[in-house]
Amino acid sequence: MKRFFHLLVILGGFFLAPTAQAESGFFLEPMVTYQNLKADITYPNTFLSDSSGEVKGIGLGLRAGGHVLDTIFLAADLRYAQPRYKDSNFEADAKATNYGVVLGVQMPIAGLRLWATYIVDGNLDPKEDNNVDLKFTEAHGQRFGAGLHVATFSVNLEYQNVKYGSTELEKLGPFTNISAQDNIDLTEKGFVASVSFPISF
Repeated sequence: MKRFFHLLVILGGFFLAPTAQAESGFFLEPMVTYQNLKADITYPNTFLSDSSGEVKGIGLGLRAGGHVLDTIFLAADLRYAQPRYKDSNFEADAKATNYGVVLGVQMPIAGLRLWATYIVDGNLDPKEDNNVDLKFTEAHGQRFGAGLHVATFSVNLEYQNVKYGSTELEKLGPFTNISAQDNIDLTEKGFVASVSFPISF
């Protein structure tokens, strides 16, 4: 909750700044994404072993923000995906969400855009498989991206590095309703490709 209010304060400042600029404008940017991430997970002293795996799948996203001084843009970034989570202990369909703050630069030629995103919070919730049911929460990290804006759409590629700070261990073998664990660590690193559709107002 603290992270959510922190995001609101930051975005409030972002949106107030562009209103003072006559040349500034707001934009919405819906997108379709595909993520290909490597996952490394470390367990405490349980019968599960540390492992590496992958998180792959399609998703949707939305940026909402404004331009400052024509070339700089600031925005909120919301993501939702339904990837496949796979490691050496279990494999399952999952739901993933995260949100963050974007600072970017619109190049004056060729429609090139560069940006960085700070991920404020998020979660990854794989379905139960092999008597294991985990939900990874408190995501934070970064995305660094580039996009080429052509006509009404933009083709984008981002590098993502996310760590989950807490895990809800809902089922582990014969045990259920286990409390949140801070010593189960999941880190995701990899690429997110997308096609987005910037709409200016």
